[in-house]
Amino acid sequence: MIIKKNQTICSFVFVIFCILSSCVPKANQENKKLKSELLKWIGKEIQLPRDVKIMANQKDTLCDEIFSKKFKVINYVDSVGCTGCKFKLYEWGQIIKNTLAKNNNVSFLFYVQSNNYRNLNYIIKNNHFAYPIIFDYDDKLNKLNHLPDNYQFHTFLLNENNQIILIGNPIGNSKLLDLYLQQISK
Repeated sequence: MIIKKNQTICSFVFVIFCILSSCVPKANQENKKLKSELLKWIGKEIQLPRDVKIMANQKDTLCDEIFSKKFKVINYVDSVGCTGCKFKLYEWGQIIKNTLAKNNNVSFLFYVQSNNYRNLNYIIKNNHFAYPIIFDYDDKLNKLNHLPDNYQFHTFLLNENNQIILIGNPIGNSKLLDLYLQQISK
């Protein structure tokens, strides 16, 4: 009975090992693909369309200075899926507030291409988000730069030449947020 129980446990462990082992090559392959995608974008210059509608506090605004800062955090949100879920305005508001309290050489540009701007205005108002939002009706940012399909790579830290220093959304990723803040404080 004990031998049979040990054989059963060994068989179970072996099956689990085989299952996990079969996942490792897929995970490594996926990681290599993601790393390759990231490396392709680092250093690339992003063209920022300026002939777009900019809103702050539910009003049209002109914010030319946001395009001329030493660092720019670009966050592109498209109409695919749940805009409010991807946007995370409350979290962005906290990051912006904390960052700008320490450094005013950075701007945050939110390019939004949506099928429902009425809903977008509701999301902005509901989150008490007072920072400028760029209504990219014609999806110009994406068309000019051919952004990655993976929405996790729709956030960029750009230098003064609009070249990508970092890529990835720091919301919910404290290590990436720390990297953003380190670069901004240079």
